[in-house]
Amino acid sequence: MSSKGTRDPTSLRRFPFTKVNLIFTGVTTMRALTTLLSASLFSILASTAMAETTGGTINHFDRGAQTITMNSGKLFSLPSWDMVYGFSAGDQVVVTWASDGANSIVSKLVKVPQSNSGRS
Repeated sequence: MSSKGTRDPTSLRRFPFTKVNLIFTGVTTMRALTTLLSASLFSILASTAMAETTGGTINHFDRGAQTITMNSGKLFSLPSWDMVYGFSAGDQVVVTWASDGANSIVSKLVKVPQSNSGRS
């Protein structure tokens, strides 16, 4: 059998599951892995692209509503109150957030270090 794409049946006798071996050959396996890797990378990039960042100063915390208000008046919802542990009003921060329609939900909150330049 010299037609392209066929296999010698005697070469498959070593493996008990010949149908599986026919499906997952070298080229097919590489294509499947490449497709899986591409899909994973696309989903990571797509989720990152939807996030936005905002810098500013924290003006107010509302523990009951689990929100923070920035000095600009922008209100952010917190998925967990533990996220603001160590922060206080007046801290300069960078907020990474995404909108779910009605709310701006914080995914990351980073305190901006204060520079000591100009102080003696």
